Amino acid sequence: MLSIGTGDAAAAAEPALNVDAGALQVRVDREPFAIEFTDRRSGRVLRTLGGASPGRYGAPGYSFDLRVPVVNNAYLGYYAAAEVETIWFHAERVISARRAGDGSLLLELATNDPLGHKLALSIEPGADGVASLEQRMVSGSGPLAGRASVSGMAFRRTGGERFLGLGERSNAVDQTGNEVFNWAEEGPFSSGRGEPLLRPLIPEFTFPTGPSATNFPIPWTITSDGFGLLIDQPERSTFRFASDRSDAWHAEAESAHFKATVFAGPTPERVLRRYSDFAGRQPEPATWFLDPGSSRPWRRTSTSSPTGSEPRTYR
Repeated sequence: MLSIGTGDAAAAAEPALNVDAGALQVRVDREPFAIEFTDRRSGRVLRTLGGASPGRYGAPGYSFDLRVPVVNNAYLGYYAAAEVETIWFHAERVISARRAGDGSLLLELATNDPLGHKLALSIEPGADGVASLEQRMVSGSGPLAGRASVSGMAFRRTGGERFLGLGERSNAVDQTGNEVFNWAEEGPFSSGRGEPLLRPLIPEFTFPTGPSATNFPIPWTITSDGFGLLIDQPERSTFRFASDRSDAWHAEAESAHFKATVFAGPTPERVLRRYSDFAGRQPEPATWFLDPGSSRPWRRTSTSSPTGSEPRTYR
């Protein structure tokens, strides 16, 4: 156990809280609590916000309620809800730390929650340039342990940093300035010309479901600074890419825990390769999928043509 002492002498004697993931170095600040990811080739840093605030923008944290369901009707979407901007609670300092045999760092964190809830957070090295972290409430640390409905963390945004990825999206390639939720559903996808009128009145995830809705979401982003982040869990999740404030971005999941995997670069292309190493790549297509004359994908609209001409081939 790496115990946490008091006073300057004890602080100076405490070992550094680092995790070595090859091309990605992870460092933890004890108080105020923060996590810093450094790409060893570029020297660039991805850092969580530190300190506590009543809103979502702070150190890793949680909230007990975000939406209050008022209608459960397919016509209106998965549910209509009243937005409730509740108080978030954030990690403030490290209480204790220990190492696991695989090099993971296991932390217990004090929060600013007046009910006394604590967070358990693990940081695990993966393949070269990849590290995963997972946070959840410590069982029995408070009367509502395990009852959080939203968990997440906020990151500093460097000047001009842009955000791409997110799977199949029809609204934009560069999602900077947008709030993007990740959940697969059937349409309607947008309210069209009514979007400016309806969006201030109803939540994103209702009828209509908004411009970023898709049948193929991936809760993962590549930043122009050369980092990638995957929200690595199945619950509905949301990114806020400098949509609320220009100096920060936020990732959250509607769950009592939050799990994310961070990928080093230093370039977006290298980030993407590390991610596809982690998640898997598209398999080689079968030979029948390719046009033998061009080795490109093809399809025919029919096996015969009503005009007697050859069927059309689309490439």
